[in-house]
Amino acid sequence: MKTRGLVPISGHFGYDLFDKNLAGVIRDAKALGLTNLIVPFPPVGKDRIFTEETIRKMAAKFNEWGAACKSEGLRFGYHPNGLEFRPSSAAGGETLFDVLVRETKPAL
Repeated sequence: MKTRGLVPISGHFGYDLFDKNLAGVIRDAKALGLTNLIVPFPPVGKDRIFTEETIRKMAAKFNEWGAACKSEGLRFGYHPNGLEFRPSSAAGGETLFDVLVRETKPAL
């Protein structure tokens, strides 16, 4: 990348990798000179079922991972894929994505 004058700023790191080796993800991101770390896909099986339980667990993990990234001068983000836009059980047409946004801390 240096030869081509490219400066990486962002990278996708799998949910499982964040969950099993957060320190390693942060170390690798810093080694690459990244400033933004992105989880590209939710922890769903082959059935691609996305539930409120899943989204609430994700929100808790995202707050944890976001705090760790922030403490290292990095930004944490999530790449939605559409599964999150299914209706939740809440009244008023709320989606699972609405639940995720409400339960994550914007500063992280």
